[in-house]
Amino acid sequence: MKKRFDLQFFAATDLINVLHSGTQGSYAVNGITGEARTPNPADNDLDPEIKDFYDTDLLRNYRTKMVYGQFAKNVKMPYHRGGVVEFRKFNRFKKADRLQEGVIPAGQPLGVTKITGAIGQYGTYTAVSDILEMRGYDPIIAACIDEMSESAAYTHEMLIRDALAAGTNVMFAQGVAADGTTEEVESRDELGGNADTYVYLLTPKMVNRIYTCMRKNKVPYLPGNTYAMVCHPSVIYDLRESNEWLGIMKYTDAGVKQIFNGEAGMIHNVRIIVNPDAPILGEKLNDGDSPSDLKLAVLETAGNTFTLATGTSLPEADCLKGIKVRFLDEIGERTITGNTTTTVTLDGDARTVTANQILRSAGAAGNGEHVYLSYAFGLDAFATVDPAGGWLEVIVKGKEYGGPLNQFSTIGYKFETNGATILYQERMVRFECLSSYGAADDAN
Repeated sequence: MKKRFDLQFFAATDLINVLHSGTQGSYAVNGITGEARTPNPADNDLDPEIKDFYDTDLLRNYRTKMVYGQFAKNVKMPYHRGGVVEFRKFNRFKKADRLQEGVIPAGQPLGVTKITGAIGQYGTYTAVSDILEMRGYDPIIAACIDEMSESAAYTHEMLIRDALAAGTNVMFAQGVAADGTTEEVESRDELGGNADTYVYLLTPKMVNRIYTCMRKNKVPYLPGNTYAMVCHPSVIYDLRESNEWLGIMKYTDAGVKQIFNGEAGMIHNVRIIVNPDAPILGEKLNDGDSPSDLKLAVLETAGNTFTLATGTSLPEADCLKGIKVRFLDEIGERTITGNTTTTVTLDGDARTVTANQILRSAGAAGNGEHVYLSYAFGLDAFATVDPAGGWLEVIVKGKEYGGPLNQFSTIGYKFETNGATILYQERMVRFECLSSYGAADDAN
């Protein structure tokens, strides 16, 4: 009589730690069926050492790509604070009085201002086919993480950029005529208003004015006893034409060691930082000579849907939906809620219009051209949740999560941030100007 024994019965029948994807102990299987069991811990998909490597790699690449973020006061997101992060800034003390012998002077109150910022969570991922086997430091994973760091930095940068646009310390480009005469500009509507006579660019004189404004406000310097100003390349082009421009090689050779990401040069003790993602305002509404404008036909009865003037048409329905616009004779913005090829519909109050009434992109200048925003900073002008303190992490899911046939893995990241919270309005200047490249650029 022969008996056959299944050797599986002598194996562990519950959980067996296995070497999977180059990771010892991060997954378990049933010793008989081979069925995959829940990882232990459930939220740790990679061995800690490998996960730390990828998190560190993501964070390092993230930091090297930050432009606005490098000038922020970085803080850590505390636990159990809900969806809000709190910042505190201390007010300046007054100068001391002369002491009288034996008399205790009155003390000064400690002024502390609390500023809060709303927190949001951001993240994305990519799916990779089952060709990818997660064995150690797989180059495919490394390549994906490098691209993810680019995405994370870009996401955070855009949040910072847009938050800084709310700064209240604003300066506009002075109009300069060919003979050197100037025109002062006090608003965006005035910017470009006399473009036939004046140009409205970033000039050495305007940089000097920004520097002077910040010094008068006693704005602390950045490291190196300088300020910094982040500008679009189309704005830098106009500035670099000046003989006062000091190229980066000139002062690095003179001993300046700390160079900021994107730094291109310096003028009047302000380091100029180039950022292709610096804001350009003024959406294109048509392909004509005034791309930020739409001309409307007569509307004799008040309404919210307007017919375009004769000779003007749009390429397709709802191509302008969501764009903010304004009537030139009206204070405030409206939003295009929809359009056909010959009509636009706006939110807000109904109104009548006369022939050739102009509807302009809300961000455009007084002559309908693009407006370029540059930000100048002193020390700790704004704060942001540091990526490391905002739980920036790599999340890698193996093929076991990729459907019934294990056909894909996923690699992604997530983090939390407030974008940016301005701490000291006087430590930052938002500068608005036009550019010689205005016709070639698109709003962003």
